[in-house]
Amino acid sequence: MLVVLVAGLGGGTGKAPSETTAVQATATSDHHDHMAAGCPPDLQVLDDGECTHGPDPAPPGLDPSRRVPPLTAAEADAAAAASEVVCAGPTGNRIQVVYVRYEGSPDNYAAYRDSFRAWAAGVDAIFHESAAETGGVRRALFVTSASTCEITVARHTIPGPAGDVTNKLKAQGLDRTDRKYLVFLDDDPFCGTAGVPQDEQPGHENRANRGPTFAYAGNGCWGSDVAAHEVLHTIGGVHTSAPHATPRGHCRDDHDRMCYRDAPDIPPLFQWCPQGHERLFDCNHDDYFSTAPAPGSYLATHWNTANSVFLDRGSQSSWAYVHAERPTTASYTPRADRRFNSSGATNTLTRSGVGAYRVRIPGMSAGGIPHATAYGSSPTHCTVHGWGPGGPGLDQLVDVRCFTPTGTPTDSQFTVGFVSPRNRFGSYANLWASQPSTPEYNPPIFNYNSTTTTPAVNRIQRAGVGVYLVWLPGLGPAAGGPSAGTAIATAAGTTTGWCRASGWGASGQDVVAVVTCRSAAGAPADTSFTFTYANQLSLLGLPGGRAAYVLADQETAASYTPDARRQYNSSGEVNTIRRTGVGSYTVVLPGLKDFAAGGEGNVQIGAEDQLRERCQVQAWSPFGDDIQVYVRCFTHTGAPTDAEFTLAFSS
Repeated sequence: MLVVLVAGLGGGTGKAPSETTAVQATATSDHHDHMAAGCPPDLQVLDDGECTHGPDPAPPGLDPSRRVPPLTAAEADAAAAASEVVCAGPTGNRIQVVYVRYEGSPDNYAAYRDSFRAWAAGVDAIFHESAAETGGVRRALFVTSASTCEITVARHTIPGPAGDVTNKLKAQGLDRTDRKYLVFLDDDPFCGTAGVPQDEQPGHENRANRGPTFAYAGNGCWGSDVAAHEVLHTIGGVHTSAPHATPRGHCRDDHDRMCYRDAPDIPPLFQWCPQGHERLFDCNHDDYFSTAPAPGSYLATHWNTANSVFLDRGSQSSWAYVHAERPTTASYTPRADRRFNSSGATNTLTRSGVGAYRVRIPGMSAGGIPHATAYGSSPTHCTVHGWGPGGPGLDQLVDVRCFTPTGTPTDSQFTVGFVSPRNRFGSYANLWASQPSTPEYNPPIFNYNSTTTTPAVNRIQRAGVGVYLVWLPGLGPAAGGPSAGTAIATAAGTTTGWCRASGWGASGQDVVAVVTCRSAAGAPADTSFTFTYANQLSLLGLPGGRAAYVLADQETAASYTPDARRQYNSSGEVNTIRRTGVGSYTVVLPGLKDFAAGGEGNVQIGAEDQLRERCQVQAWSPFGDDIQVYVRCFTHTGAPTDAEFTLAFSS
């Protein structure tokens, strides 16, 4: 492949200079320093600890000594009209476009500003089209204007002489840890280069998820192709351990945006993808970029740039779950087969006091809805005390509180599921009912409905003390058909009580659900709650994966098959329920073990009727090809009792 990075910044004879001599102040080829910085021997160490590849040739048709002309007004207008860049605003993890010139040189900002925006939009398009090849969505998160949504192009002038650009820009404030910088550099005869974070671990903690890291395009190579190549380097590709990697951060399975022979001793390239793939990332999606890596594959076990926090997932939801199985341990990582994080990161637990826990979900700071269910054989109930972004701004923190039947804090196992939904398919809604004493309102935040992009469309009506009607517009036609779906509610806030979905069904074009909330003593109580409705989807709102739900409404029957309209199993088989004693049930979810892929999933439960019973997960486990879930139900005082309940399994 011939679309590549190029020499470093600055002139010279013989071997072209690298970023080391021009962009960064100092580099070393000392082997010890390479290893200390984590840079492979064929890469150079920058004085901020980053690595960079060596000098590269320019693509055909480009001359680093001749400035690329700006787009015409018509071309810039057409690019702006076609742009689908996310209106990401100025805050959060973003890619900042920067125009840089040296003092005393002509200022070409005005002549090129619209071209820079168009070329950046082209970078976004390359990410988008590459993600689509594996069925996903990725968009580059550029800094955009909060008012116009246009890509913001910063403007900087640095002192001469040429060279040491990165440190000069850092001295002017381009040093944010939530930034990757795409620099269009004027007046320097080079083509492109970038820092490459050397961290192969999967998940949010990867070094590539932090800045500042700089991608440079010289004025002889201004355009989308070189810029996309350099930006990909800054988010962590290509690692030298990848199946088809070169020693200098590129790849050999062409045609591919990142592949070319970057040294004379590199074997010839494999021509595995068609010429038309030349502008896109990762031929066969097995080296550095895939939105759907196969379990156990290289990208499932190493850093995958598609998981970068500097990329938006578009219509893809983010989700996570845990089983908190060690209730008295101060901090720990839950068992691997009962935790999951769609960002690839590892969820952790901390205990801050009796019955007080924090679930940390890295890489998932976007708003969403959590649910919590007590786990074990002793009567306990757990609530979502609060949730929101925390830590470095990339984590979701979910605080859980667990109580005895009298409302006394107690240490307990529990399960948590969290979803930040974006999918616009199927019948799915969730919300936070945050105003428990308000007669009627649209929840202002965390209010999602899969049938519309209208904000805050779902509605809450208070029908009495602790009794609420949840209206979900547009979901009625599906619920009025062969499947009525399922619903779960979890008490939220400082309450020691509990909430549950007591019934739901179609009402014209809408679904309406009844949620009842009670104090620990069993009295009706106005309470904040989280709520989720799903119809032939998992409780996480996902169309794929393993999922099942049931409404167990025959509490005294020895064994039965739940109402077909109110049960679902993604395997296509039929769920069944057995009563094994007073308040004790076994729910059999057949066929789901066949799709386990190494994990045991997550279970959420709620009592369904309007009395004062509570139900919880006693345990669940694979059994043959099935998943079996054991459920216990109690009165509000803690005595075993037969009760109706809802159960949802997700993985």
